[in-house]
Amino acid sequence: MVAPVLALAGFMGSGKTSVGRALAESHGYEFVDLDDVVVADAGMSVERMFAERGEREFRQLELAALRRILRRDPTPSTLVLALGGGTPSTAEARELLASGCTTVWLCVDEQVAWERSQGTTRPLAQDRASFRALAKERRAVYASVADWAVDTAGLDIPRIAARLAALLPRPLPNTVTPAEWQAEVRGADCVSHIWGGPGRGGLLTQWSQELWAQGRRAVVLTDTNIVQCRRRELKQLAGLEAIGEHGVVVLPAGETSKTLDSARTCWDTLAKQRVHRDDVLVVVGGGVVGDLGGFVAATYLRGLPLWQIPTSVVAQVDSSVGGKVAVNLDYGKNLVGTFYQPQRVLVDPAYLITLPDAEVRNGLGEVLKYALLMGEGLLEHLE
Repeated sequence: MVAPVLALAGFMGSGKTSVGRALAESHGYEFVDLDDVVVADAGMSVERMFAERGEREFRQLELAALRRILRRDPTPSTLVLALGGGTPSTAEARELLASGCTTVWLCVDEQVAWERSQGTTRPLAQDRASFRALAKERRAVYASVADWAVDTAGLDIPRIAARLAALLPRPLPNTVTPAEWQAEVRGADCVSHIWGGPGRGGLLTQWSQELWAQGRRAVVLTDTNIVQCRRRELKQLAGLEAIGEHGVVVLPAGETSKTLDSARTCWDTLAKQRVHRDDVLVVVGGGVVGDLGGFVAATYLRGLPLWQIPTSVVAQVDSSVGGKVAVNLDYGKNLVGTFYQPQRVLVDPAYLITLPDAEVRNGLGEVLKYALLMGEGLLEHLE
């Protein structure tokens, strides 16, 4: 689900203000820079405030401004909000963001952030060692509050803004919004129901509530990259207070996890949780997690209901709906596997915004391959 306010978090130099303004202006949204509001309230610059009143008083003014913005009447419905670098550092600020915002963490390399910030009047960017330590400390804070984490490496302001447009809380004015769609893929023993289109991720909340009402559970299988990017959504899907609880199985990201050892870890976890045949394994991730999760679902209790939530381009256009599931052996890839169709597949382009630019390009190369095989119609559509 997308909250009414899109809040941009991140370290100094990550581009929060520039990205937020570009996103809001290009789509007709209101834009607010929280630092500007604090400056107007205090009647002095951030630098002067730090020097004369200290950071503690600045944070108090910042929290009051954030509270006023998010609780104003009427509730803002089309707002892009650029937070200060330290805004999420207090528990109350994190609670406000969790209750009223979709929060995006703009991830920036610490060296890049320093190069952008050194020599400016930023009060917390005057010493290299302190800057590095603060960047490390803040990463944990941003990870705890973010609904999405976007790697900005290699992306300019317009391209970052274009990615974030998928998270805006309503259809963009004066644009054609891609239609939601549904499809079916019929396998030998199962029909896969596929839902696609912008905003379709909101169906996950509905589906999980339906499961709970039936006395069934969703057990989520994902990897460390996805946990960092979508922590809150995973907790909601599994009905948890924290990721460390048993409803979410987290494996290391990458091809090295696609093994029988990882499958055994998943089987053991399902057994310890006393998962039944009518419970659901929800696989959230790219092709590696999708293959492994499908294999686990196919083999545990001779078959668990499987939902695939693909988060890479290739997984969305291919592997999540193909039904081929497998793990690797030392002697080669995909040597142990089967065919097992998911009951449900959810394809939302918003799930692609967290991908590094190179991975998006690689995935689009796969799409182009399909277009070449299918003929001129799809090629023209892609152009």
